[in-house]
Amino acid sequence: MQENQKKQNKIISFIYLIRLNNTLISILSLIVAIYIGNNLFETHKLIFAILTIFFLSSGGNMINDYYDIDTDRINKPQRPLIADSYNLRSIFRFSIVMLIIGIIFSAFISPFTLIIAFVASILLFCYSKYCKRMLLLGNFVIAFLAGLLFIYGALIADNIVAGIFPAILAFLITFGREITKDIEDYEGDKESGMHTLPIVVGKQKAFIIAAMTFLILIGLSFVPYFMGIYNRWYFFIIVFGVDIVLLILLIMFYLFDDIKTKRFVNNYIKYDMIIGLLAIIMGMK
Repeated sequence: MQENQKKQNKIISFIYLIRLNNTLISILSLIVAIYIGNNLFETHKLIFAILTIFFLSSGGNMINDYYDIDTDRINKPQRPLIADSYNLRSIFRFSIVMLIIGIIFSAFISPFTLIIAFVASILLFCYSKYCKRMLLLGNFVIAFLAGLLFIYGALIADNIVAGIFPAILAFLITFGREITKDIEDYEGDKESGMHTLPIVVGKQKAFIIAAMTFLILIGLSFVPYFMGIYNRWYFFIIVFGVDIVLLILLIMFYLFDDIKTKRFVNNYIKYDMIIGLLAIIMGMK
């Protein structure tokens, strides 16, 4: 009985380690990107694409935790690599293997998707080891990868143009969220000698930059509707499900300085992306 409990705990710990919720959101974004590009897509390409994203996202999350272990001891001591007993060297090797498997699966789709998957893997590794410690570079890399996901899906559907607007919106919401996450992680990042935006310019100025990014996102979110790309369902959902929610979350983030609220806001922004995906699906003509 005790042995079964240990196995269950390990499985749960592994799910947290690969951040399955983030991975599933990435897979959902991919499916939406393929669908809006061409709803008559080839099934085998979709399967290989999902497997590619699963392994790249999971491997990227694991290697990020590996390099983040010192800051997570302060910011997020509940993370699996700290709270549970893992062989760190084995975790590093396993994350590299997962990235390689993701690249291999992408090769079964097309040479272009193979190149994108390879570049994305390099960026995930460089982000964890180098970029996230540099001013804005880490934020940009993650935002770029979020946008690239929609280009990747649209490319699989042979309609790359369909992925442009979603990619821009994904870049902006991710870039803004990465800055607010850095504000949340301020103490641990400062202790670890990182050079994130809040540490370099201060938390208040960093928040202003994040808020400006979100306001640009809100402004641009109307463009696809007024250009006739998406219908009124998109407009209704994006306004009441995404834009207004983002404004409320920004006000909460500004007014309440406790870590619990900031973590809540950052998590909810992530899940608000799902509402954005719904808006795109419902808004197709």
